[in-house]
Amino acid sequence: MKQPSRYQSILRWRKLFQTIALISMCSKSASLLVNPILRNNGIHREVSVCQLAATSSNLHDPASRFHRDMLRVLDSRQNMSQTDHPSLLPMERRKRPTLLSSDIDGVERVVSMLGHMVEIGVATEESFQIALQGLSNRGRLRWRRDDSTIVCAADEIEPLLKTLWEAHDGNISTKTCNLALKAYAACSTPRGNRMYAQKAEGLIKKMRDEEIEITGETLAHLVHAWAWQQENRDSGECAKMAQHYFDEMMKLFPDEEIVFQAYGWLLEAWSKCSAPSAAEASERIFSKMKQLRGANVGAQQYSNAILAWTKQKGEENAEKANYLLLQMIDVYEASGYSEFARPELIAFNGVITAWSRCRRIDKAEEVLWLANDLGEICEDIYPDVVTFNSVLHAYIRHRDRSKSLDRMLAMIDHMETKSKEYPAMKPNEFTYNTLIKAWVQSNRKNALEEAEQVLYRMQEVSGVLPTNRLYNVVINALAKCRNPDARKAHSLLRQLQALESYTPDIITYTSVIECCSKSSDPHAAEIGLELLEEANDLYQGTGDEAIMPNLLSYTVAIRAVSTNPTPENVRIARELLERLVATYEETLDESLRPNTYPFNYVMNCAANCFGSVDEKLQAFKIATKTYNEIRSSDIIEPDSFTYAFWFKCCNNLLPEGNIRTKGVTYAFELCTRAGLVSSETLKRLLAGTPQKLATSLLDIPENTHPSVYRQYTLEDIPPGWSRNVR
Repeated sequence: MKQPSRYQSILRWRKLFQTIALISMCSKSASLLVNPILRNNGIHREVSVCQLAATSSNLHDPASRFHRDMLRVLDSRQNMSQTDHPSLLPMERRKRPTLLSSDIDGVERVVSMLGHMVEIGVATEESFQIALQGLSNRGRLRWRRDDSTIVCAADEIEPLLKTLWEAHDGNISTKTCNLALKAYAACSTPRGNRMYAQKAEGLIKKMRDEEIEITGETLAHLVHAWAWQQENRDSGECAKMAQHYFDEMMKLFPDEEIVFQAYGWLLEAWSKCSAPSAAEASERIFSKMKQLRGANVGAQQYSNAILAWTKQKGEENAEKANYLLLQMIDVYEASGYSEFARPELIAFNGVITAWSRCRRIDKAEEVLWLANDLGEICEDIYPDVVTFNSVLHAYIRHRDRSKSLDRMLAMIDHMETKSKEYPAMKPNEFTYNTLIKAWVQSNRKNALEEAEQVLYRMQEVSGVLPTNRLYNVVINALAKCRNPDARKAHSLLRQLQALESYTPDIITYTSVIECCSKSSDPHAAEIGLELLEEANDLYQGTGDEAIMPNLLSYTVAIRAVSTNPTPENVRIARELLERLVATYEETLDESLRPNTYPFNYVMNCAANCFGSVDEKLQAFKIATKTYNEIRSSDIIEPDSFTYAFWFKCCNNLLPEGNIRTKGVTYAFELCTRAGLVSSETLKRLLAGTPQKLATSLLDIPENTHPSVYRQYTLEDIPPGWSRNVR
């Protein structure tokens, strides 16, 4: 017979000892049954066999050891996380949730232990409660699952709660449900359409269906969830839901501590709403909070009350917000500058924005320097870049643009100087973007040169790389000039290409091409065409839609080619138009949908063509084809410029004769019938049309000298001829 191994022997001895222990335990239980009346705190109670079984089970319940291990993990990691990561604030609402890089509090390990307990069939409701408590304590923190999905406590609690609910057939405790509701509330957010408030509401409905006790804490979590799901500047549907459940809570469980906390959530919800009634609702809640706690209302509650008024338009609402801000500062000073009463910078920013909206820049700047003075006492209140940007943005909308520019320059100088001491004040892209716009709008003689210098200043002084958006603002400003410097615009494009962090987009390319289309530079047409082909090649190579040429790109490229209307460029302009139409028909991309402008510009290019008679005849054929396509198109129709350029083509490209007469006459009949005779149309008609034909079309006496009828205006022709001119 084969001898048992040493390992098998150990297992047998262990099983024997477990059997002996069980017999001993049962004998003790049996002795207790002899006297079923036990004394407990002076009150006699009967102990049933079931209770004794439960007692003996608790002593040797396999779940108990797991529970001790789970709690030990959470306790040890909690001390570690508080020591090593003091900046982690699970319930911080003013910042985006932190993304954890590791299981610093042991929660994920505890959830894993719970999963193992479920697998081996020893998990109890208490097991789930320990895991739920750990998860809910994480608040708004986020972390990554093994599949790299970013989750929060509410995401992890949902499957656990489902498993427990099914195992107990809905017969679970209020405590367990409240832990789940706490996680839903803490994670509730308007971002990402997560709908945690609706999930919390669904859980409470199930509790009612299963007759699980609803407590004040239960409803408070639901108020919390709806309040935190309220989106900024939204109409306030979530705030209304929070108010509904708050009213229900007040009727059933008017506990002062819970009520005060719920008031805070409600106040925050209403402070985000743009509805006209939101500010009044916030004011009522804030007044009740002060009635409950008096001077113990903190800075966060003051900030929310202030922000509620800043969402409303009108100088009187800005004044109310300003009054509360000054009151908050008084409370802070009266408290001896306590941390609890320390004003929040977001309140100052909100009041500045409210004054700016009313164009009271004097008041906005007053609040800015008030925050600056308080910052000398507490650095947390010191104005940051957002604060200054709010005032700068207000100045750019001021009527006195020259004075505004001077004030902006002084502020940005201050920001650049103080940012060495207070990095949060360092100017950012928005700051310099605002300054560039201010220079462009100033109409000062050297405005464009100064706007360009900002691109270099921001790199040298603040270390901020200019983005393609900033380059676009400068290049677009160049394009709006009467005779823009196409080479300067082209140089700025190449500078942007040299930056590693940013690349030109189609807006950049189109703006430079537009400069070419308005420039007197003899090489402008060549540069514009080259840039369109470059953008198209980049798009074909990368598939990046940000660089895909659009309708405007093709239109200004055709205009650029038209600046040098050689026979070859007339042909190129036509080819660009055909490519635009073909690409649109192939892709049906709305950004490429043609309008009348590119067709008109091809006709104008042809009308200006210089060369031999044969070359002009070829140009006229291109113009005729383009003109007929406009008339027969299903997506565009002729406008006044179509007819103006057609008259120009006939008069410039055709010799006097029957063809020219018919072309002008028939087009003029169509133009008058459509009511599209504009000043430009009339000018082009009279500029080159033979006298006999012109006087006939306009019903002018034959002996009228051209110097007379060429001065005709729209007032000299029937009103119906120009009825549809925009």
